[in-house]
Amino acid sequence: MLKETREDLARYAGRSSKLQVTIHAAMERRDQAVRKNRTILNNAAREAERCLVLRGLGESEAEAFVQPVRDLATDSQRMNHQLGSLSLFIDDTDMEELQLPTPIAAAVEAGAYPDIAPLLEPMLVNREYFVLTLSRGGVGLYRCTRYQASLVELPGLPEDLLYVLRYDEFEKSLQQHMTSRGGETAMVHGHGTGKDEKEQFLLRFIDEVDAAVTGRVRSAQLPLVLMGNEDVVGRFRERSKLEDLIAAEHHVDPFTLRIDTLIERGWLSLDPVVRDAHRSRVDRAASGRTVSGVHPVLAAITQGRAAAAYVDPSQVVRGSFDRESGEVHEVPADTRAVDNLTNIIAVEALRLHVPVEPCRSDELTLPAALLH
Repeated sequence: MLKETREDLARYAGRSSKLQVTIHAAMERRDQAVRKNRTILNNAAREAERCLVLRGLGESEAEAFVQPVRDLATDSQRMNHQLGSLSLFIDDTDMEELQLPTPIAAAVEAGAYPDIAPLLEPMLVNREYFVLTLSRGGVGLYRCTRYQASLVELPGLPEDLLYVLRYDEFEKSLQQHMTSRGGETAMVHGHGTGKDEKEQFLLRFIDEVDAAVTGRVRSAQLPLVLMGNEDVVGRFRERSKLEDLIAAEHHVDPFTLRIDTLIERGWLSLDPVVRDAHRSRVDRAASGRTVSGVHPVLAAITQGRAAAAYVDPSQVVRGSFDRESGEVHEVPADTRAVDNLTNIIAVEALRLHVPVEPCRSDELTLPAALLH
């Protein structure tokens, strides 16, 4: 499942159960993947049992709780087809899986909250965008995320330059005639196709592509990355009416472009845009009215006073939170018998539709909340 975005992350945060387990694991994709991945999951299952016992379950209850993890580990086909990281959300009724191709820090948590903190960075930057591949021989529009791309079926998008010029070729064929003398070859009236005429053909092709693409891209309100032959890409940029064209472009032969390379290069163009947007949001918090610290931030979120929340996903602050009373208790020891309050901040923000931003401590004093 590669299309996970902010909305999907909010859905994971909304999983509600008195006791649940979250497992994050970096999975193998190469040689001996089945054996290594099976070992990774079995070790995580043992750690989850230990955490559940700390939470008050008996050993047999804890073993039954995480049995779906061991069942998954026995599935050789699935263990041999992992993308790079695996997150499991388990409660007493079901287990939900999330795979991402990016690495993730291994973690096992048990408690009342799903552990979504490690997913903040890979999923909150998972912005959608379009890629348009351009050459005289073909055009393709792809809707992409950081992890996937799918071809958009777009009526009116010309297949290639010859498709656009099909009527011109038909008219030329009508000019052909045979002379009355037998054995002489057919001739075409008029002059050969010159440089200026070829340029006009190309511009006409580009205008038809632009007309077909503009409506779809504008309606989706997503940026567009250009890839393809340098001259065609350049002409498109000059003539297109689209406002949200990403400055960085890639000059490649679209017919040799693998889909994973398209995704990689597309994100390479979009990544600076995402980082600039992140920097703007952090600057907004740094220059605005904020509170910091676990208790003030949770209070601002749950009382509806927070416009945005900022956390460091790697920061672990153990303690407990009572949603009804708003009471927060921190504990100095890193014990699995209590929750990670940093994660609770992220969960509560997502549940209450408060934008949450992964941050570093050198950017802000974390955790933090920007107030309305």
